[in-house]
Amino acid sequence: EGINSLQHLFPRLFPRIEAIHRNGLLLNGLISDMLDVSKIEVGELSIAPGLVNVREILEDLMSMFCRKAVDKKIVFEIFPEDDFPEQFVCDQARLMQVLINLIGNAIKFTDQGRVSLTVGYRQAETNFIVFKVEDTGPGISSSQVETLFQPFSQASVLTTRGGMGLGLHLSKRIAVALGGDLTLVDSHLDHGCCFEVVLPALSLPTEKTPMVSAWLDESLRGKKVLLAEDNLDIQELTLHLLRKIHASVDIVSNGEEAVAAVMAHDYDLIL
Repeated sequence: EGINSLQHLFPRLFPRIEAIHRNGLLLNGLISDMLDVSKIEVGELSIAPGLVNVREILEDLMSMFCRKAVDKKIVFEIFPEDDFPEQFVCDQARLMQVLINLIGNAIKFTDQGRVSLTVGYRQAETNFIVFKVEDTGPGISSSQVETLFQPFSQASVLTTRGGMGLGLHLSKRIAVALGGDLTLVDSHLDHGCCFEVVLPALSLPTEKTPMVSAWLDESLRGKKVLLAEDNLDIQELTLHLLRKIHASVDIVSNGEEAVAAVMAHDYDLIL
C-alpha cells in the first residue's frame, strides 16, 4: 500500500516508480532463491520446526492471493477437506515459501478459469498432510516434465513470462528437506496443471484425526523422560504426547541445564 500513496504525489512519474518497485521485488526474490539453492547444495538450508496452525496458513494465503486473482478476472479457491489435521509440526516459513511459489505461478500463468488449493489428509504407514494446487492455465507437455524441477529450467510455454526457473526446483528441494515431496501429478497442454505437496503430519491428536506420533513408543509408559528443547512449540507438543502415555517428563531449554538434570536424576530416556 505504501507505494500507492506516491501516485498522488508524483502522478507523472508513478508508472516508472511502480516499474522500479516491481522489478526490485522480482530481483530480491531471485537473489533469495539463488541463496537458498546455494545453501541446499552445501547442506546448510535452515529448517526450524514448530507447531503450525493450518487454518491460519489458509487464511493468510487467501488474503495474499485473492486480490491478484480478482485483478486477472480468475477465481482463487481454497478447499479444506473434512479430515485434515488442524495442527502439525513443520517449518511454517518454508512451507509458506513452497505454497506461495506454487499458487503464485498458477495465478501468474492462468489467464482464464480458476486456481484452487485443496488441503487433505492421507493415512498410510506414515500419516501425511497433502496440499494440492490446481489451475486451468496453459499446462505442461510430457516432454517438458522431465526437466521441470531442474534448476534454471522452465517449460518453454512459460519462459516468455520471465523468471529464472528456480522456483519449482527450490520448492521441491524444500519439500524434501521437510520430510516430504513436491510432484506434478497431472498436466495437459491447454488444460492446466496439478501439483501436490505431501508432508508428514506429526500433529496433536484431535477428534477428527485420532493419531499417535510414529516416534512415540508405548514402552515409554510410566518412564522418566528428560526433554532438552528450546523451542516452546516442540516442548508443548512433546509434553502433550508423552503425558498421553503417562510418562514423567522434565523439560530443560539448553545443554547446561540438561547436564545438571542428568547429574541430579536418573532418566530412562533423554530427548
